[in-house]
Amino acid sequence: MRWAELSIPTPPESTDAVTAKLLEIGCNGVSESDSDATVLAGHLPATEGIQRKLEDLRAHLSRFPEFGLPEPGRITLRYVEDSDWANEWKKRRSERHERKVVST
Repeated sequence: MRWAELSIPTPPESTDAVTAKLLEIGCNGVSESDSDATVLAGHLPATEGIQRKLEDLRAHLSRFPEFGLPEPGRITLRYVEDSDWANEWKKRRSERHERKVVST
């Protein structure tokens, strides 16, 4: 199966809202990578409806300033096959900064 990977550079204040919209348009999960900037990524089946979902996402993100949120960066779309996608999370995990949560 072919997948569409949507990657979006996202200001920290907007990560929850971007994540919610990615889940709403059909991504089963969202990954976060922190190198110099936070980039959120979600995967959708590459079907005929992908263009409509992408347009909906762009329109939604462009309205963030109306709600006091910084607008995320440009959406990057790339297509990956099942075999690539199945291993992509491993690469993202190794790039990600692990965070420890300490409970007191």
